[in-house]
Amino acid sequence: MKKCFLMMAVLLTATLANAQGHSMGCIVKGGVNFSNMVMGVMPHGMKVGGHVGAEWDYAFSSRFGVGGGLLLNFTGAKFALDQINPVGHYFQRDDGKPIEKDVDYSAIYFNIPVMAKFYITPNLTFDLGPQLGINVQNKFTSDGDKVKKVGRGLETMGADVVAGFTYFVNRRLVLQARYNLSLTKSWNDYEIDDTGTQTTYFNSDDRLQTIQLSVGVRF
Repeated sequence: MKKCFLMMAVLLTATLANAQGHSMGCIVKGGVNFSNMVMGVMPHGMKVGGHVGAEWDYAFSSRFGVGGGLLLNFTGAKFALDQINPVGHYFQRDDGKPIEKDVDYSAIYFNIPVMAKFYITPNLTFDLGPQLGINVQNKFTSDGDKVKKVGRGLETMGADVVAGFTYFVNRRLVLQARYNLSLTKSWNDYEIDDTGTQTTYFNSDDRLQTIQLSVGVRF
């Protein structure tokens, strides 16, 4: 699945590079992120973050166009301590002290969305496509103190599927709402049997999902 979406990104990028349509301009945008993790073994809570970046759009007809961009995304999740049992299997403090507060996870990504844009009206598009992600920072804290994730952390490279809407309020003002779901499994976890002697490592299915609300200015 991930390879399929990576191939889609390459094809859409090639289309952008050889675009024969007309440019719809550059959109400089920013906004808020609501992110958490799904499909995994640990309970997750929503984390509020933000994003900033720019996108470029090309229209090939009154009904179809493509777009690409570069975004800096601040995402993450929250982990409820009272529902992680035992917490030491997943998180540890560097000083060896027990973790007594919920764990907050913060991540920073550079994302490259490559979108197909379907014009519902001249001012409204439905956007769908893959997004490449480069993870540049992972940080876990509990009550302000740094903790570490047991096992391997998030992949440094990943791919998302993105869907949403773009609305051109007027020639300059742009509003966007998008949903991103990671196709990349987050990290390796492990389980210890009842005897405490046998450890089984597995690739957890935890994946980031993000709702993005943006306001932009078109140039």
